Amino acid sequence: MEAKKGKYGLWYVDGTSYGFSSEQEALAHLKSEAELKSAGEKMAATAQLNRAHSSNGTDWNKTFLGHHWLEWVLGCVMAGGFMYVFAWITSDTPPEVLAAQKIEKAERECKSTYGHQAISQRLITNQMKSPSTAKVTSQNSVYMGDCRVMHNGYIDAQNSFGVYLQQNYTAITIYNKDSDTFTLESLEM
Repeated sequence: MEAKKGKYGLWYVDGTSYGFSSEQEALAHLKSEAELKSAGEKMAATAQLNRAHSSNGTDWNKTFLGHHWLEWVLGCVMAGGFMYVFAWITSDTPPEVLAAQKIEKAERECKSTYGHQAISQRLITNQMKSPSTAKVTSQNSVYMGDCRVMHNGYIDAQNSFGVYLQQNYTAITIYNKDSDTFTLESLEM
């Protein structure tokens, strides 16, 4: 592009419709247009390059301490895996400790009235004509020794006619340490 002298003594640049008072102004305009065009092309190229390297404004090529982010993620996963395997390998509980833990649990269950109460309520409600309607309304439990617990209480349940009745009961439950089970020894209603 170049500057040309035109109508009324003004200088014109190709592609523009306005005139300049001197040739220097027209050339300065050409120069600034060229600089703006090259700057715009550079910005467009930079933006295109950035779009090629990023998605949704995120730069996936970032590094931290000289390593790509994916290397850090994989390294953390591998380190966690190694720690898990190491803990699994080194956590073998000796059989003596397992046996002691089993004995402690059996002693707790033997003397715990809560386990006995839960099993007695389930076993007693299953003895009713309509077990789904049976509900233990109150219960007192006393440890009798030798893993036996006596329960006294009331149970509400429907009879064969569909009428709710309240009955008093006395039951004895036993905990078997070897099989880790509760059984109903006796039930009086």
